[in-house]
Amino acid sequence: MPTFTPAAFDYYSAKSLDEAIRLLREHDDAKLIAGGQSLLAMMKLRLIEPKVLVDISKIPALDYLKERDGQLVIGALATHQAIHDSELVRSKCPLLSEAAGRIADMQIRNRGTIGGSISHADPSADYLPVLLALEGSIVAEGAGKEMVIGAKDFFVDTFTTALGPAEVAKEVCVPIIAANEGQAYVKFIRREAEFATVNVAVRLIVGRGGLVEKARVALGAVANTAIRATAVEEILEGKKISEDLISKASKVADQGTDPPSDIRGSAAYRKHLAKVWAKRALLRAFANLEARRDR
Repeated sequence: MPTFTPAAFDYYSAKSLDEAIRLLREHDDAKLIAGGQSLLAMMKLRLIEPKVLVDISKIPALDYLKERDGQLVIGALATHQAIHDSELVRSKCPLLSEAAGRIADMQIRNRGTIGGSISHADPSADYLPVLLALEGSIVAEGAGKEMVIGAKDFFVDTFTTALGPAEVAKEVCVPIIAANEGQAYVKFIRREAEFATVNVAVRLIVGRGGLVEKARVALGAVANTAIRATAVEEILEGKKISEDLISKASKVADQGTDPPSDIRGSAAYRKHLAKVWAKRALLRAFANLEARRDR
């Protein structure tokens, strides 16, 4: 019979980021906790058994949503619900707002944080393909130095990021949506609040004459971590945007994927869904672009 209680651990409540980093350096087997929506579930199932938890939820300097230097900047402790509800996020980066509002259920959205989600790096998580499509970056700190890590380099493997053992993701930076840009996020789930079987994030930047200047299509739950659908992007870029072009491009969305087979679907089924939902995301991004132009 599985156990549903975590193994014993020591607990520290950090009052500052420097204190949190110091505690991580002092304890080899330590984990950060903020909302705890992923970490505690794994601990209860004894999938992980950290000896020390360092709580960073009481550090107010990590909870913010603001515009800075032409980017939208989100503190690591911003909750999913706060991101979804923010008028600033909705107007400056609707893709991020939409994804945050699709995460699990209201209880988890009110407790879970963007820093915790990206650091956990579940390949089915909502933020991973979004940050890849946005070409966002993560600002991390550790050992007295600050690092800026692009999303493409931050997400390394299943539950694995580029963060070192005594490094903390402290903020997420994403570009502000352009006037000629359409964004969309979609995901296929069997039941509400379940992990995605496939999720897709899209950005389309369309210039004069309807030519696609930039296409960014990212997929989740189809490999060990979120990936860019570069074959789709190559078909789209430099061509005049149309539903026919989107249909053609989406047919290669499964290229480069290596999906698992599990209770949510077989590998073949996920490959099929990658093409279907990439098309839906592209069509929605195109429609959102047209709606922005009509305002």
